[in-house]
Amino acid sequence: MLRFANIVLLVSVISSTANAGAYDRCDQRIEKDEPNDGRFLGVPYAMIAHSLAEKHCGAKPRSMRGKILDFIEENGCGPGTMIYSEVDEAISRMEIADLKQIVFNGDRSINPSPQQIREEAERMVNSLGGCQALIRAHDAD
Repeated sequence: MLRFANIVLLVSVISSTANAGAYDRCDQRIEKDEPNDGRFLGVPYAMIAHSLAEKHCGAKPRSMRGKILDFIEENGCGPGTMIYSEVDEAISRMEIADLKQIVFNGDRSINPSPQQIREEAERMVNSLGGCQALIRAHDAD
């Protein structure tokens, strides 16, 4: 249960930065009858997977900034848009986070042992396809 709660909490907080909601995240306006914009729903998972690949699976560190922000730009939301700015800030936080902060979403009220951190990280990695899959995705251009 703790595993599920942590994943939900982590995805919820990070996805608040990349939530594709019922409006266009590029312009910050809700317009009448505007369709849901689902282009960026995978961004939080990509950020989590990238961080876990490095901090748990041993992938060689490399910035996720270019890959993820390029994807956002390619989908029509360049610098200065809401989604671009929020994801850029989230990437800055993820790049300096340690494994505990990633696994427990920076919740300072949780004080797990190093073993609990590793076990929780392993459960998250397995739910995302395992270390080999995360490293392949991490290393892909």
